[in-house]
Amino acid sequence: RVSDFVDDFRAVLAAAGFRGVPAFFEVDAAPGRRDTDRAAAAGLGDAGSAGPHPRPGFKLRCGGAAPSDVPSVERVARVIFECRERGVPLKWTAGLHGPMPRVASPSRPAHHGFVNVFAAAVLSHARWIPVGEIDACLVEEDATSFGIGDDALSWRKRSASAEEVERARADFAVAFGSCSFEEPREGLRALGLLP
Repeated sequence: RVSDFVDDFRAVLAAAGFRGVPAFFEVDAAPGRRDTDRAAAAGLGDAGSAGPHPRPGFKLRCGGAAPSDVPSVERVARVIFECRERGVPLKWTAGLHGPMPRVASPSRPAHHGFVNVFAAAVLSHARWIPVGEIDACLVEEDATSFGIGDDALSWRKRSASAEEVERARADFAVAFGSCSFEEPREGLRALGLLP
């Protein structure tokens, strides 16, 4: 059903003169249905294999007005894993205001860090790291465990070259949205990652 819906939606876009415009589909977590994200990623992957490029993507909401709007670390890691397995581009919206996570409990952060999310996704794409390592990268609170330079991105013992980062950003970890332009930049400055 997902691939049929996505194919129909993309056909409408194409008929309206928007062929080639990237389309990302937000998937709500279905309580009691752990396989929702897997099924959505599979449907998006199937739809993307037949339709015009660019491939349809998965959009994951990472925050909102209520603390329950922040997805669990397990869900974010699973979405990265499932989309990587199927070649489905990812983007994240809401909640990614700071570079590092603020952890409220071991499984549910007060907010995810955009450095963590992008590093986990890039390293997953470049190194096919298992879901447990994706999970660990998402909850990393030590900013010094990340290396961000002109030649590579690294986290602990894992690294991706600048070329691998470019490929991951073009094909997989496409973008994130934030309610603020300045807050993410201020967070990076505080960590010494921006002048």
